[in-house]
Amino acid sequence: MRSTLIRRAMFVGLIALASRAAADNAADTLAVGLTDASFPVVALEPGTSTPHAAWVSNGTLFHAWPTASGWQNEVVATGLTEGTSRPYDGVDLRLGASGTVAMVYRRAGRLECAQRVAGVWQAAESLAGVPGALPPALAMSPVTNEPVVVWAQRGAVGEPYSIRLARRTLGTWSTQTLDTTTRAPLAVNVAVDDADRPRVVWSRLRADGRSSRVLVCGLASGPTGPFTIAPVDSDLTGYSSLALDPSSGEPRLAYQATSVTNARTVRYAARHTLGTWDTVTVLPSYSTNTTIALACGPAGDPFLATTILSPIAPQDALGGGRVALQACGAVFNTGEVRLLHRLEGTGTAPFEAFDIIHPLGVDDLAMGVRALAVDGSGFPAVGWRSPGTTCAPFLIGFTRSAVPSGVGPQTGSLAALRPLVPNPVRLGALWQLSWSLARSATVTLTIHDAAGRRVAERSLGR
Repeated sequence: MRSTLIRRAMFVGLIALASRAAADNAADTLAVGLTDASFPVVALEPGTSTPHAAWVSNGTLFHAWPTASGWQNEVVATGLTEGTSRPYDGVDLRLGASGTVAMVYRRAGRLECAQRVAGVWQAAESLAGVPGALPPALAMSPVTNEPVVVWAQRGAVGEPYSIRLARRTLGTWSTQTLDTTTRAPLAVNVAVDDADRPRVVWSRLRADGRSSRVLVCGLASGPTGPFTIAPVDSDLTGYSSLALDPSSGEPRLAYQATSVTNARTVRYAARHTLGTWDTVTVLPSYSTNTTIALACGPAGDPFLATTILSPIAPQDALGGGRVALQACGAVFNTGEVRLLHRLEGTGTAPFEAFDIIHPLGVDDLAMGVRALAVDGSGFPAVGWRSPGTTCAPFLIGFTRSAVPSGVGPQTGSLAALRPLVPNPVRLGALWQLSWSLARSATVTLTIHDAAGRRVAERSLGR
């Protein structure tokens, strides 16, 4: 089933389309448009899954969150380099208990951390000078409700990087070095369990000179260590994500890997309490690098969100509703942000499709998943970023799935939204929007402004 809408554009806003058959509690989708080409990072509050976002515009770092009256935003820091919030460059955001917000970022060649407590941003604190090119990783301790930061510290020319961890306790920072043998680091992540023990994941260049890295996990026996270093896999080539089993505190990893035969996959690894690892291939023959987000449900069942791309050949703008536009020097693909799930916390059970979070009409390297959380009732929520339409402002969206853990998905009723034609849209000009449905469903089209406020709605019927 296909449907096409031609309307006169009064403004360029943010468009959200959601459709479910027999779903009275449709997915809770929030979105905000950005007027800057920086790449936003997103995070979700623990428990409530309330979304927050951070981005850099003209050297200013902003924090935004939704309220009943729309999205609110505030300035966190100034003097940052434009583009600092790109996923490969240097801003991370995490939420703690009682509304605490923490950010790490790079400014003037230094790594800084700022906290928002009781609605007020505290003075930024400097952690290190000349940090490496990798983005720092940030976690909030569930015990102290204070930040824990991990980063790759650049060494002298020709010397290895060092992996460093800093944590703030009762207002005082302490720093330790976990590894001094890391060359060409590719990924670093951190999480803290309910016993206040950090779990850190990073990569080392393989000793045989291959371009892939050895993925290792450092597990602390207490809040400050000592750390036990456990190798996980020797084929890391892309993004990775770290989550903890809520019952055991054992790490769960999702990452991209490439084998000796150059087969690229997304893998999931779960650590047992005895120290062994189970590894499952989540997506075989994965064709592109993209961000991955991992979270565990209340029973320890893992959820994994990632962008699935389907390359398509360039067509006429009206050719079947599928368009590959080349603009800004990039060719775009169709695809979707997909949520995967498995019931068992360990073992070799496969991941199964759980929900389509965000159907895509166009996509480039900016598309990705930056947050995933599961509330106490087993409902997952995903934070994502997307360029929306070609050369248009970047968008950040947050979708709470309407399907709880343990209930089969209803992905067949979802709509796949296609890009605007023509693109860019001129004020007062006609534009066309099309989509496709996998099966019959009741469809409503809503149009939002850049602040996320709904400004128009049209029921399209069955």
